[in-house]
Amino acid sequence: MPAVFKTYADWSTKVKTRDLNDWLQMAMQRHPPPSVGGRRIKPKYMAQIKARPPTFVLFSSRADQLPETYRRYLINSLRESFDLPGVPLRVSLRSNKNPYAEGEEKSGPAPKRAEPDAKTGLAAKSRKAAAAKAKAGAEGKPKGPSKPKSQKPKAGAPRGRAQKLARPGVKPKRASRPSTNRRTPR
Repeated sequence: MPAVFKTYADWSTKVKTRDLNDWLQMAMQRHPPPSVGGRRIKPKYMAQIKARPPTFVLFSSRADQLPETYRRYLINSLRESFDLPGVPLRVSLRSNKNPYAEGEEKSGPAPKRAEPDAKTGLAAKSRKAAAAKAKAGAEGKPKGPSKPKSQKPKAGAPRGRAQKLARPGVKPKRASRPSTNRRTPR
């Protein structure tokens, strides 16, 4: 029966992200990821996204090219390092999209843009009306400051707390302590 409780505790275990990242650096030093097509795969960081069963996500460059053998190495090393025998571990791989990549070879298929195919109808009319309104607004408005600049207070006018108390409807705060400073001798 104790083995059942141990397996259940392992099944619902949570590992801190810092511990996972320290472990990932150690695992990469022991066995670096292979190069695919002459380019390195660089695992960046790892986090646990779910417990029951423990599910981890590994962010890396070119995650889709990471060999299954290296993924199995990481899972087995996780089991060994965090003492999780007999528990199914899930590791999903994700990669950030490269903003400079073009086409499918670097960042996957390019997103399709919606073509404005409506030449008539409500969508076309509203688009034309918005364009005309923007054009008219740009031509009709004079360039210049939209808000008048605030003037400096006149010399001799109250400032700070005195200015606040001079406003109508503002009451002075009551003191929380008596105004006399009495010191008790020791």
